[in-house]
Amino acid sequence: MTSRLSPQARIVLNHLKNVGSITNVEANAVHRIRSLSRRITELQATDSYRIEKEFKKDFTGQRYVRYSLHPEDRKCTCSICEANKVAA
Repeated sequence: MTSRLSPQARIVLNHLKNVGSITNVEANAVHRIRSLSRRITELQATDSYRIEKEFKKDFTGQRYVRYSLHPEDRKCTCSICEANKVAA
């Protein structure tokens, strides 16, 4: 279902599959994605991915959301990961 996703949504999806979670600050700093919530909405609209939200506070008291894929959706099926599974 990734064919209907925007390039930025694909970047977010790959990050979630490989790293596990992402925040707005991480998306902005690492991938230059300014509207993470919009990309998350785009992923949820495909009905293929279950995104979990964890509301947190940093050491200054600022609230933020850490997004992650449901554990069952984290399984990557790209050719690189599949090749690594065979090699392992």
